[in-house]
Amino acid sequence: MSQENHNAQNNPATEGDAQPDQLNWHRVHPATPFLDVGLGLIALVVAFVSFSFNQVQDLIELVVLAVEHGTIDFIVQNLAWFLVVVLVFVGIIALNWWSWRVRAYAIDDNAVYSRWGILNKQLRKARLDRVQSIDIRQRFMARIFGMAELTFDVAGGEGSEVTIKFLTKKQAEDLREDMLAQVRAVKNEKRAPSEPTAEVVPATTSAEPAAPGAESVFDSSQTLEQNTTEDHEKAHRHGAPAGSRITASLNSGITAVAQDLTETVDSVLMPYRIKSNVSADGRLLMVPAHRVILSRLVSTTTLALVLSTLAVLVAIAVIALLPNTSFSFGGLAGLAGLVAAFASVVKKAFTESNFAVSITGDGLAITSGLLDTRRSVIPLERIQAVELNQSLLWRPFGWWRATFNLAGTSETGKESVLLPVGTLDEVMVLLGLVLPDPGVPEDIHGGDLIREAALKKSKGEPVGPAARMFTHQPASSKWLDPISWKSNVFAFTDTMLVVRRGVLERTVQLVPHARVQSLALEEGPLQSALGLKSISIHSTSGPVHPHIYHFAGSDGHALLNDYAERTVRARRVLDGVKV
Repeated sequence: MSQENHNAQNNPATEGDAQPDQLNWHRVHPATPFLDVGLGLIALVVAFVSFSFNQVQDLIELVVLAVEHGTIDFIVQNLAWFLVVVLVFVGIIALNWWSWRVRAYAIDDNAVYSRWGILNKQLRKARLDRVQSIDIRQRFMARIFGMAELTFDVAGGEGSEVTIKFLTKKQAEDLREDMLAQVRAVKNEKRAPSEPTAEVVPATTSAEPAAPGAESVFDSSQTLEQNTTEDHEKAHRHGAPAGSRITASLNSGITAVAQDLTETVDSVLMPYRIKSNVSADGRLLMVPAHRVILSRLVSTTTLALVLSTLAVLVAIAVIALLPNTSFSFGGLAGLAGLVAAFASVVKKAFTESNFAVSITGDGLAITSGLLDTRRSVIPLERIQAVELNQSLLWRPFGWWRATFNLAGTSETGKESVLLPVGTLDEVMVLLGLVLPDPGVPEDIHGGDLIREAALKKSKGEPVGPAARMFTHQPASSKWLDPISWKSNVFAFTDTMLVVRRGVLERTVQLVPHARVQSLALEEGPLQSALGLKSISIHSTSGPVHPHIYHFAGSDGHALLNDYAERTVRARRVLDGVKV
C-alpha cells in the first residue's frame, strides 16, 4: 500500500475538503535540506574542501613540472578527478535544493497538509477535528540555527502524524498558537449539536477541553472558593474525572479572574491536600539536569551495566593471562554491546534533562531535552492511566518516576513521561491535575490514598483510614509472589482503581474507571490449583499495563462484574448520561 493510500484511509475525506492543487502552499525554510542531513552534510563539505585544497596544491606542483618537463598527462588526469568530485558535490546541492522546492505545507478550514519527495512523492493530511496535540521540537542542529519543527499528532495510528520542518522558532510558535485555536474551534463546532442540556450533566464534564471564551465554571459574580467547592462536589457526586473542567478553570483563572494563578491551581488540587508553586508563566515544576543525570547513575539498569562490564573485563583479563589462549574477540564484542547500552542510558538522560511542566489552557505543556528539545502539550482528558515507579536505589532519595498511557497518539515510540524523577509531593501535584477527583470517602483525601499506596508503613505504625480501602493478596499467593505478596494490594474508589506491587521496585498504577477499554478474567493452571484469579485491565497503548494479580478466586466473577459496572457507570457520566 502506498503512503498516499495509507493516509487516505486514516484521514477520510470530509465535506468541503480541498484538492491539493487548490491549496495555498507555503515553502519551509531554505535551510531545511541542510538541517535534515545535519552533521553528515557538514562532514561532506569539510571533506570536499579538504580534498579540493589538496588537489589545487597538486595541480600547482604539476603545472610547475609541466613547464619544466613539457608534459601535461598528470595534469589532465588529476583535473578530471577534480571535476568529477565537483560535479558530484554540485549534484548533491542541486538535489537538496530541488527537494526543498517541492517540500511545502498548506492549511485550510478542515485540515493541515504536508508534501515532499522528488521521485516518490508523498502527501499527508491531518484533519483538524482529529488532531490530538501539536508539538514543537528542536533538534541539536536546528537549535544552533534557531529552527524548529511542528508535529501534528493525529488519532489515526502509527505514521499518521504530520510534520512541518523547518521553520524559525518564532514562526513555529506563532503557527502552533494559531492552529491550536483553529483546532478548538473545529472541535467545538463539531460537538455543538450534541452538547448535553442542563438537565443532564453540566457541559464541563465533556471529554473535550473548553474553548477560549466559553462559559467557565468560575463566575465573576461568585468567589473562587464558592465555585471550586461546588465543582468538586459535582465531580465527586458524578464519580468521573473532570479534565475539561480543570482546563476551563485554568483558562478562566488566567484570563478572566483577577486571582493569583497559584491559588487557582491549588483550588484544583484541594482533594489531594497538596500545594503547588506555580510561576508567573504557568510553570508547575522543573527537574534540574543534575537530578536526572544522578538518577540515571544510581538506577538499577546502570548498576547492572557496571557489574556486567566488570565481569567482561575480568573475563578478558583472565583469558589473556592464561597460557595457550588466543585473543578473544567475543569478549570485545560483549564489551562493545555494553558500551552501546551505556550510550543508550546517556542518551535517555540527555533527553529527559531540563524537564519542565507548565499548565496551559490546553493541558500540561511538557518541555525536555539537553541537546534536542521538545515541547508537547498533553490534554488532561487524553491520559488513560498513570504508573509510578521507584527503584531500590532511589528509595533513600525519595524519588519516583511517573509515566502514562495516552489516547489517540500516532507515535508508538513517543516518550510518555509525566515526570522522569521527582519527590512524591511533586508527583501528586501532577496527579491532582490528571486525576482531579480521587473519589475517596469524606474522611480520606487523595493525598492519604497515594501515600498509603506508595510508602511502606513502618512496623507498629498506626493504620489510617486509607489503608482500610486496600485489599491484600491471600496467603496462598505467596507461592507465586514469595517476596511481594504481603505488599501487593489494590483498591477501588468511586472514580479509579489503585494497584500497588513490588518490594524491591515499587509500582503504583492508577486507572480511571471511565478510561478502561475492557476487562479479562485470567486463571492459569497454578492459579487454579491455589484458588486464585487475576484481572487484566485493557488500556490504550503505552508503558502502563494494569493488572490485579492473584486475588481469591472465589470472588473472581463477582469482582469482575462489580468492576465492569463501575466502568460503565463512569463512562456514562463522562458522556453526559444521567445516572
